[in-house]
Amino acid sequence: MKEHDSKKRYLGEFYTPFIFAKKSLEFINKAINIEELKSGRFRIWDMACGKGNLEYYLDKSVYKYLYMSTIDKEDIEYCKVKFKKACIFQYDYLNDDIESKNKIFNYKKIPKKLKSDLENKELNWLIFINPPYATSQVAGTNSKSKKNVSYSSIRNIMHENKLGEASRELSAQFMFRINKEFVNGKNIYLAIFSKTNYIKSNNNEKFREYICNYKFINGFVFSSSNFESTSKTTPFPVSFIIWKISNKYNIKKENINIPVFDNDCKKIGKKNFTVIDRNKLLNKWIKRVRNIYTFVPLSSA
Repeated sequence: MKEHDSKKRYLGEFYTPFIFAKKSLEFINKAINIEELKSGRFRIWDMACGKGNLEYYLDKSVYKYLYMSTIDKEDIEYCKVKFKKACIFQYDYLNDDIESKNKIFNYKKIPKKLKSDLENKELNWLIFINPPYATSQVAGTNSKSKKNVSYSSIRNIMHENKLGEASRELSAQFMFRINKEFVNGKNIYLAIFSKTNYIKSNNNEKFREYICNYKFINGFVFSSSNFESTSKTTPFPVSFIIWKISNKYNIKKENINIPVFDNDCKKIGKKNFTVIDRNKLLNKWIKRVRNIYTFVPLSSA
């Protein structure tokens, strides 16, 4: 494996399989008519564009309203050749233009065209993204440590906001900034490929309450085994979900029922995600018996 590819795998950066990128556009076009995207009333931004797999099947007439950014210079050069009419630029979404928790954004590194569009409150936005999936952790004896993988300016702000475990996840950091940047916008859609932790993990409850101002539109779920360089023996579910973002919504009130697709992108079932308050879980109902014995702690047992 090349060093460049190995680093991307370590960070959880996986290029979206074309078959699922194409399927995601079918779902987007159910939520937003393609003529609306062509009209100039919408802007599209992919903040982790990689080599542009998500945008590959986009109608070319939409490119003039499309922003693509990523931290990797090699990917940027590739996309500039592939998507000539799009606005493509190198940008670290988790660190650039971030100053403090009260005034998070001081735009200095984004293109003037994008800054102008972000300030235009009449524009609608589609955030179309497959962010990195890595989570910082201290690995066991047989694994490489990912302790520092999620350090960023956004993570620091999430810590200040006491958002707990979610701050260790790179995808949650992207979602945090997207929320802060767009939650007060006019008509905002987030179309995101991601692990399902932010929906169902008990440790992400604060993140759901304070950041996931989402109304469910549609989506689907499939296996991570479809991504190159991921484990085929220990796959995990990857969801593609379209949310509408607004302060009047919250994910905890949503009924999330989506089709499950196999490796050929054919429907094989349905999956329901129920967002449950952790205080309603069974382990909160039963009082745990107090332990009166002392045990030797076992590391990585």
